[in-house]
Amino acid sequence: MAAAYAQFYKAILGDFLSSPTPAQAVLSASVLLGLGVIAYVAVYALLALAHALWPAKNLRKYGEWAVVTGATDGIGLAYAKQLAKRGISVVLISRSAERLATAEAEIKAKYPAVLTKTVAADFSSTDPALYTNIAKQIEGLDIGILVNNVGLSYPSALFFHELPSVDAALADNIIAVNVTATTRMTALVVPGMVKKGKGAIINISSAAGRIPAGNPLYAVYSASKAYVDYFSRSLHYELKPLGVHVQCQSPYFVTSKMSKIKRASLTVPDPNAFAAAAAKAIGCGASVVPFWTHCIEDSIIRSIPAAVSGPLLTRLHKGIRAAFFRKRAAGEKKEQ
Repeated sequence: MAAAYAQFYKAILGDFLSSPTPAQAVLSASVLLGLGVIAYVAVYALLALAHALWPAKNLRKYGEWAVVTGATDGIGLAYAKQLAKRGISVVLISRSAERLATAEAEIKAKYPAVLTKTVAADFSSTDPALYTNIAKQIEGLDIGILVNNVGLSYPSALFFHELPSVDAALADNIIAVNVTATTRMTALVVPGMVKKGKGAIINISSAAGRIPAGNPLYAVYSASKAYVDYFSRSLHYELKPLGVHVQCQSPYFVTSKMSKIKRASLTVPDPNAFAAAAAKAIGCGASVVPFWTHCIEDSIIRSIPAAVSGPLLTRLHKGIRAAFFRKRAAGEKKEQ
C-alpha cells in the first residue's frame, strides 16, 4: 500500500520527488497538503450527502413529549413542528406569552392529534424562580427529547470593550441565555431520562463556536457557543451508557432574525429545511453540523489555519461594525 501511494504521488509530482531544491520541496509539500485538504473535504461532502438521503428515525422511542426552548420563531419553531410531525407532543418555551399562543395555534392547526403546552420564560432573568416554575410546568410529563435552542447574540459585530456602551447587560444576558439556560434545562430533564434509560438532549450551538480562530468581534457569543459544544460532547460520553443521547448541533447561516438574512439559498437554508435535517441527525454523534452544505463549509473552514482565518474574519467583522455605527449615527441624527 505504501509503495502504491509513493508511485501515485511521484506520478503527480514528477521529478520534484527526486533531488528537490528547497523551492521544489516547499512546492511538493504544498501540493501534498492541498491534496490532503481536497480529500478531507471530499469525504465530508460524501458523508453530508449520505446523511441528507438517510431515512428519518423514529423519535417517539425516546418518550411522548419534547421540550423546545426559543420555540416561537426561527429554528426553535421549525424544530417543534418537525417533532410534532413525527407524532411527538411538544412543550413550547419562550419569553412572549402572545407569541407562544400563535406558535401553539400553528402547530395544532397542522398536527391536531399532537398535544401541546406552553411556558412563558425569560431566560435572561436571574430570578431563582425561573427554573422552579419550568420544573413545575413539565412535572409528570414523559419527556423524551429536549431541544435547547434559545439563544442571544450581538446586535452587530463589536469589540469586547464596546459592549457596555451599546448594552450594559449584553454580556451577562448572552451568558444567561446561551450558557446558563442550556445547563439548567439539561439538569431539569436528565434525572428522568436516566431513570427510564432513554432520552435525547439536543443543544443548538453555532459555527461561531467551532471555527478554530473563534469569532472576532463576537467574542462572548462565540465563547458561549463553544461552551454549548463541549458541554454536549462531555455529557454525550457520560450519559450514552445510561441510554441518553446528548448532541450538539451547529448551524452555519440560516435565514432568521439573528442572522438578518431573509432569502434562502443552497448554503443558507430556511429554518424548516435546517430543522428537517437536524431532526434526522438526532442520535448520530456527539457534535454534528446537520445541514449538508453547512457540513461541507465546516470541513473547509476548519482546514484553514487560525493564523489565516482570524485576520480575515476580523477584517470582515470590522466592516459590519462600521456599517452598524453609521446606521446608528444616522438614526440619532434623524431623531434630533
